[in-house]
Amino acid sequence: MKRSFYIIILCLICSVSYAQNSAKAKKFINEVITDKNIIYLDSAGREATAFMYEALKKNKVFYNYRNDSVDYEDNIGVKRRILKPSETPIFAKQEPVMKGRITEIVADSLVLTDAEIVYANNEIEKMRNHIWKRNLFPNSKLLFADSLVALQHRRDNWIEEFRKRWSVQSKEKSQKEFSEANKKSFKYYRLSTPVFLRDNTYCLFYYSCCYFPAVGWDDTRSGNFIAYKKINGKWVLWGYIDVWMT
Repeated sequence: MKRSFYIIILCLICSVSYAQNSAKAKKFINEVITDKNIIYLDSAGREATAFMYEALKKNKVFYNYRNDSVDYEDNIGVKRRILKPSETPIFAKQEPVMKGRITEIVADSLVLTDAEIVYANNEIEKMRNHIWKRNLFPNSKLLFADSLVALQHRRDNWIEEFRKRWSVQSKEKSQKEFSEANKKSFKYYRLSTPVFLRDNTYCLFYYSCCYFPAVGWDDTRSGNFIAYKKINGKWVLWGYIDVWMT
C-alpha cells in the first residue's frame, strides 16, 4: 500500500512539474515570436534537433550580436568594425599579414560549461518526443506532421498530372490552373522547446520558417538557432548560435 501511495505522489509531482514547464515554454515563445497569426508544425522534427546538436558541437563560446566586435585600424588610421559573430576565419588568418591593428571588443560573450552542454543536449533529445498542442499562439493554426506529408504527396501527384495536361491544353488555361492552385501555398514554422539556462537568465531556442509551395517544385526554408537573454524582465535576442537557408 505504501509503495502505491508513493508512486501516486511521484506521478502527481511529475505532472505538476510538466505543466509548469509547458506554461513557461508557452510564455517564452509568445514573447519572442511576435507574429502570432501563424501556422506551426506539431513538432520540431529530427532535422531541427540534429542541427542543434551540430551547432553546439562546433563551439561553446558565443558572442552578442550587437556589442561584441572586432575593430581593425589600418596603417593610415582608417577604422573598420566587424561584429564578432560575423567574423570569418579568413579575416582571422589575414591578421598576421595585415598592416595595422586588430582589437577584439568582447562586451558580453556566453561561454557554455561542459555541464551546460550536456544539459542542453539532454533537453534537445527530449524534443524528439515533444508534441505541441493547439492554441500555442492567438489566431494560430496547428499543422500535424502527417498532414504535411499528405499535402506533399498530393502536391507531387498534382504536378505529375499537370505536366501531362500542359502539352495538350492551351497556354492560357494552364497558366490559370497553375495560378489558382498556387493560392493554396502557405508558410509554416517549426519550433523547438526552449532550453533555459542559468536560472532562466539565458535561453536557447530554434525555429525554422518554411514556405510550402502548393504547386512549386521546391520548398524554401531557413532556420535559426538563437540565444536569448532576460534583460529587465524581458527576453531579448542576444545572439545567433547558427543559421541555415535553402
